[in-house]
Amino acid sequence: MTSEISFTTVFLVIAIILATAKIGGEIAKKLGQPAVLGEIFVGIILGPSFIGLINLETKTSLLSTIIPIKLGELEFTINALIFLAEVGLIVLLFQVGIENDLRVLKRTGWTAVAVAVSGVLFPFFFGTLTFLVFDMFFPNYDPALSSSPEKIAIFIGATMVATSIGISVRVLADLDKMHTQVARIMLGAAVIDDVLGLMMLSMATSLVTGELSLLKIVAFLGAAISFFVLTIALGRVFLPPLFRYLESRYRHLVFPVLFSILLFLAALANLVGLAGIIGAFLAGVLAAEFSNIKDEIEEQITPLSSIFVPFFFVSIGLQVQLQEFFNLSTLILAIFLTITAILTKLTGTFIAAKIRGVSTHDSYRIGVAMIPRGEVGFIFSSIGLSLGVFGFGTYGALIVMCIATTIVVPPWLKRLFKKELYHIGEVDVTT
Repeated sequence: MTSEISFTTVFLVIAIILATAKIGGEIAKKLGQPAVLGEIFVGIILGPSFIGLINLETKTSLLSTIIPIKLGELEFTINALIFLAEVGLIVLLFQVGIENDLRVLKRTGWTAVAVAVSGVLFPFFFGTLTFLVFDMFFPNYDPALSSSPEKIAIFIGATMVATSIGISVRVLADLDKMHTQVARIMLGAAVIDDVLGLMMLSMATSLVTGELSLLKIVAFLGAAISFFVLTIALGRVFLPPLFRYLESRYRHLVFPVLFSILLFLAALANLVGLAGIIGAFLAGVLAAEFSNIKDEIEEQITPLSSIFVPFFFVSIGLQVQLQEFFNLSTLILAIFLTITAILTKLTGTFIAAKIRGVSTHDSYRIGVAMIPRGEVGFIFSSIGLSLGVFGFGTYGALIVMCIATTIVVPPWLKRLFKKELYHIGEVDVTT
């Protein structure tokens, strides 16, 4: 019973994590990096590798040596952290969704589609192949795992697909390049990339938790596409009149009702066998279409995001066990996954852009802009670990890949644009 448990430990751990996460995020921004990297590093420092404030695996805490903790209180605290991280995750995916304006696709056309599809297929295929080749040289790399190498490889391939476009958007905005052809194609491709990436994640989750079969893949794809199409179609029919009514008479209820829809769609996605974050993402996509209240929605979701999302990223760091990197095979896997992630996303998007008639320089810039895995890659990695698809070694290697692809892009992209290689009068192929 929660009434028999003191909330002292819960409040203390939450306060420490939130305060240190914010400090870490600000330090990261001062260094020119996304705040999420600072929050993840805070999690690593607070986790079992250093301080040991909380150990999610063994359910132990440094606090037990400092203050008396009642029986069951620590487990209750860990469950509270997991809940806060889950809330942070769906809020984050709602924000990703609301930043994806489907109308952008009308302005970027088939070029963005080609870039996105190619940028998904290359990383998925070669990411899967990279782990299978790795497993040939390092069989039984993690003997504690029950998953087959093929299932692990598929999930790694799906994680490779992820793109965190926010990092590149910030760089282009700082350089005043958001009006360029590169930015338009990148934003259009990002919309499709997010949708395809989440579908890949749900497919991989479904496959690794069951038997692999062509029939199962086809059935899942049909269910996923149906869920996407029906949710968007029904949302466009029923939500506009609902929100017009609320806006005219009960404006203060707009956001609470929208947040309820967000939770409902997340639950519904889980019920039909998809990841709950897909429902949250689609709620954001639908919210983005209410242009008259979009700014208000973003303004109201920001405080929630500021509080809850750091718990998700800190939880990612809490699960990183640095001792795994004393294992040479983990280091090798991290290096190869990072190289594969960079080359496949760059190559796939570059080729597609060139075929569609984009100049060599702009195709290169688009490829670099699509490289960061960022928070989307962290989400995929975290889900894989929680499902038991892979262990802490593979998880750590994936986190290194996500961090590396996020760190290298800002200076790389700035350097490409500062060369000012644009050709005035270049043909616009975004239509």
